[in-house]
Amino acid sequence: YLSLINLVGGIWDVINDVIIGAVVDKTRTRWGKFKPYLIIFAVPGTALTCVYWLLPVLFPNRSGTDLAKFIAYFVLAITQETMGTFRGISQGGMLATITPHPVDRTRLITFTTVASGFLGERIPELMMTLMIDGINMGKINLQMQSTYVFMGLFTTIVSGGLALYFLLVSRERVMQSIERPSILQGIKSIINNKPILLMTLSEFLGSFSIGTGLSNYYIDVLGSASIKLVVGIPGGFVSTPSFAWVPWFRRHFSTKALWIIGSYTGDVLMAIVFLFGSIGGKVNGFYKKRLPMIIAITLQETLFMFVYGVRKVIPTEMYNEAMDYCEWKNGYRTEGMTGVAKGLASKLVRVFGASFRALLMKSFGYEQGKGYLKQTDDTKYFLFAMSTVIPLVTGSLSIIPKLFYDLTGKKRDNMYEDLLARRAQVSKDVSAGDAESMARASEGQKNVGNKD
Repeated sequence: YLSLINLVGGIWDVINDVIIGAVVDKTRTRWGKFKPYLIIFAVPGTALTCVYWLLPVLFPNRSGTDLAKFIAYFVLAITQETMGTFRGISQGGMLATITPHPVDRTRLITFTTVASGFLGERIPELMMTLMIDGINMGKINLQMQSTYVFMGLFTTIVSGGLALYFLLVSRERVMQSIERPSILQGIKSIINNKPILLMTLSEFLGSFSIGTGLSNYYIDVLGSASIKLVVGIPGGFVSTPSFAWVPWFRRHFSTKALWIIGSYTGDVLMAIVFLFGSIGGKVNGFYKKRLPMIIAITLQETLFMFVYGVRKVIPTEMYNEAMDYCEWKNGYRTEGMTGVAKGLASKLVRVFGASFRALLMKSFGYEQGKGYLKQTDDTKYFLFAMSTVIPLVTGSLSIIPKLFYDLTGKKRDNMYEDLLARRAQVSKDVSAGDAESMARASEGQKNVGNKD
């Protein structure tokens, strides 16, 4: 059932992306290009997500394969996917236009990533992890289903409310072109945008990576979800300071080098963990022993946290710089169509990848709901491999496009020098408000030559 939903929903996602991307790029309102869509879908999106978590309540005492529940879930998935496309495209565009200054933008991205990572991820994750272990071990007298429903509703409402507040008080500060770009102009802006093409190709090749994450391994092999918290304690003292080191990394390494370092450090270290855990074989290997694996994964997590800030900030900033590159080269911005193109090829792979992963886990004997620590040895070793070395192996080709990235150093500095001067002149002409100035601003945006 899950494979079928992933397949149909993914195909619909690919279809509506192109249409919605073009609609967003043509939008011009007094509130901006992206803000209206984010506000319009904020409340309905939050409400429908709450319905997701309430499905066990709305369909009590139904099996996991109940057809009525499946249809309700399927309709929700399609509806949420459509609204999510508007939100995703608009969110990326909003963050790219929230300030015209790259240094300020990097600072804002860094601050918000740290704050949202701690409040929006760490605290709910800590609460849920402790409750899962407490329920499994009989220490907490709660039902697993009601715990998931409550935490799902709680995090959905809190995050939805905070997101809506942010949208109401923020605004777009990078001026869009006066004329709306055509679909052909949108396609042109993608073809002649080398940074986006390289990011798209890398993301496409990386989307072939297959993995399950460590949660199943911690619960079904080592027998405790709380191990995730234990191995993360030393790294927690490193992760937040790592964001403060991003400017230092920026000064001493190229964007290309930072992109590679941030992308693969964790995966390479995790492959070493796999080799260590495989000592002793499938039946008696270290991968089944808590203490050795806690030590190994703690070391991996701590070392990886030294570049955590780079991994979080640099890719986002690269996408924003690619949007600025589009404006520099063409005289207009196409965040909608570019965002769609960047993720389209990867989505095509993930549509089938998600279904393939579910079927692959089943083929290796994994049974959802089989019981606490009751998977076979073959399945346990498979879960270990799927959470450590297989993601690196299956996604390794994504490094090739990264080697050709060149929007860095002097080229990047020249781009922003030209853009700041051009934006200042356009703003001055538009502020004048007379016909001659407006015509000059529009003509100036049209006559931008190739800057590469």
